[in-house]
Amino acid sequence: LLTSPRSSSLCLLLLGKWLPFSCVTGHQQANVSCIIHDDCLLPCSFRPPGTVVIHWYKQQIPVHSYYYNKDQFGLQNKHFSGRTCLFNAHIPNGNASLLLRRVKVQDKGRYKCYTSTRKGNQELFVNLEVKALIQSVIMELRDETVTCSSSNIYPLPKVTWATDPPSAEEELENVTTKTTDHKGLFNVQSTLQIRGNVSDYTFFCSFVSADKTQVWTASRKNQGGPRLSS
Repeated sequence: LLTSPRSSSLCLLLLGKWLPFSCVTGHQQANVSCIIHDDCLLPCSFRPPGTVVIHWYKQQIPVHSYYYNKDQFGLQNKHFSGRTCLFNAHIPNGNASLLLRRVKVQDKGRYKCYTSTRKGNQELFVNLEVKALIQSVIMELRDETVTCSSSNIYPLPKVTWATDPPSAEEELENVTTKTTDHKGLFNVQSTLQIRGNVSDYTFFCSFVSADKTQVWTASRKNQGGPRLSS
């Protein structure tokens, strides 16, 4: 089976975006983090020249194969169908990197790049982490509760509460619930029970991403409108 012209053209168009690339050779390991729904480069290189066999696996699942100087899709797992390509024009230069398009939550995991030439065999392992960024935090203040929520996040964020003036820790006890959608993304809601005379207090809730690179904070006073900062 041959790759479709559309797939090959797209890889050529994206080549300028991803090159120059950083490759690792030998029995080594690389760590890659990619945004869900974006395209992602899994690096791999080998010693040219010569005929090469390339196999990409996720655990034991076939992801992409190349031999006889062309892509081979006969054994490719359907989860990856239409979403993978190599930079074929650069394979003779030792580039076996894989472009994984439209990254999903389920793509997270350990990948193996196996290459074989007359000079020997090589394996490279790539650990792929995926994430969906926090895009917004919604805060609602009702009679006796204040609620914060955010949707389409991965991995699960941490939610913290605070007030101004400060409240005792026991007064900030909250109930946080999470659900997942069909894509595996998290929808998170945290509810704080309003206790005591806090009519002039300002409430703050913060969503902190798992890797701590994002902090979104929403605030609202009992009297006044909502504010949001990131």
